[in-house]
Amino acid sequence: MIFDRAKISAPSVIMIKDLDLLCRDSTVDSTVKSSVIKILLKEIDGLGSNEKVFLIGISRNRSKLPEILRKPELFQYDLPVPVPSRPQRELILKAYLSVLNLHPMPSAQDVVSHYANEIGQKTSGYVARDLVQLCRSAVLHAMRRRDIDHKDANEMDVLSRGMAGLRVAEAVKADANSMPIEWRDFEYALSISKPSQQVEFESTLPKRSWEDIGGYAAIKKRMKQVVILPLLKPEAYRNLGISPPSGLLLYGPSGCGKTILVQALASQSGMNVIAIKGPEIFSKYLGETENTLRRLFAMARQIAPCIIFFDEMDSIGMKRGEDRFTLHITTDFYFGADGFYPLLERNAGDGTSGINERVLSTLLNEMDGVEGRRGVFVIGCTNRPNQIDDAILRPGRLDQLLYVGLPDETDRKSILTAITRRVPVASDVSINLLAQQTEQFTGSDLETLEAAIRALRENIDMPLVHWRHIEPVLAKMAAAVRSSAGEDRLELFRKFQERAKG
Repeated sequence: MIFDRAKISAPSVIMIKDLDLLCRDSTVDSTVKSSVIKILLKEIDGLGSNEKVFLIGISRNRSKLPEILRKPELFQYDLPVPVPSRPQRELILKAYLSVLNLHPMPSAQDVVSHYANEIGQKTSGYVARDLVQLCRSAVLHAMRRRDIDHKDANEMDVLSRGMAGLRVAEAVKADANSMPIEWRDFEYALSISKPSQQVEFESTLPKRSWEDIGGYAAIKKRMKQVVILPLLKPEAYRNLGISPPSGLLLYGPSGCGKTILVQALASQSGMNVIAIKGPEIFSKYLGETENTLRRLFAMARQIAPCIIFFDEMDSIGMKRGEDRFTLHITTDFYFGADGFYPLLERNAGDGTSGINERVLSTLLNEMDGVEGRRGVFVIGCTNRPNQIDDAILRPGRLDQLLYVGLPDETDRKSILTAITRRVPVASDVSINLLAQQTEQFTGSDLETLEAAIRALRENIDMPLVHWRHIEPVLAKMAAAVRSSAGEDRLELFRKFQERAKG
């Protein structure tokens, strides 16, 4: 019927949206997909060469469409629509922000341009729909603020106005001429938004600030120089004719704050982050782990600038020949995202399997960036650097190595000061003395001092932690901490550090 109407009203355009529903891995029943494709092909064949009807198909991933829909006889032209760059995002934002009553900001001559510039910096990877949703969230937040300010506002009126603004196209225009939208409304919207392109790989890193982490001032400074500057100011490196760092490996004893440092870096940089725990990426299906890695890097390139964070890097970058599993291929198969995969049985064995070699090879290829991974920075964390394959540490991969060791006395003072901002302590608690008595304690050990719990056991209404609560806990932990630190373990990190410098 649609094709007949298009012929009658020619010249006309037929736009077919959501062709992805016909992909082989969609949830639509295969019988229904086959029927739809047959009908579609029949109607297109019936158009003829003289019909003034133009057909447009829209798909998120052309490569996954059935082969018959990718034939040039059907769609003669391919027009990729990439994720908007920062200048393009600012143009899109200006179109939507121009209808809003934006609250002026100090030293901003053009309010719309200023807002568009600030938001454009913080929305890498956002497409036009994401930006519209962002503006809508800011408007609705401003509406809630206004209704809270009016004490006599009826709750049902608030709900009705909110529901009325749910349409994307209308939400950004809601009360645009009367209600000022402040920067804090956009800050809220940014805090709850993320690029729709990042749905497959959720980032679960908690928000942290550098002030939340005590000590390690030199390491914090080095991380900012290595990670943030190359992504935000690549032209500085190009002007000097040098290649910027492309990866960073944080290594050191457990509990020293490697993961927390990355969390703070990700939070403060404003860049997109894809966080992966090494062991979780492995699949029991042959080839699925490698495909996941490829999709991960492809996603990062789409939403660049982006940080890919691998926690427990040694699990996926293990030295070749040190596999932990023996794999037995069975005759059973399952249907996955990109075809059929044989099922695998994984048993602890003699290290004869090649799963780690295949995963490592895929990881190295992606890190080499055959297609270029400009704007993508890889960070790995490990407490077993000696088990990481040397190939990962070569230039162009994880070429920056940063040792996060046990905090010294100055660092411990800073860490304890940060802790006391959250835990109220009495005047008889000396931070200097406590730092002196916690040698070889990690940041995690200092965090887990159970002095506050001891104080509550003494009196549930205890307002402060006193030295008498800390002293017995400290004595108990000190022996355990020093025995677990292990001189042999620390020697391992020192040797790796010397080898890295050499």
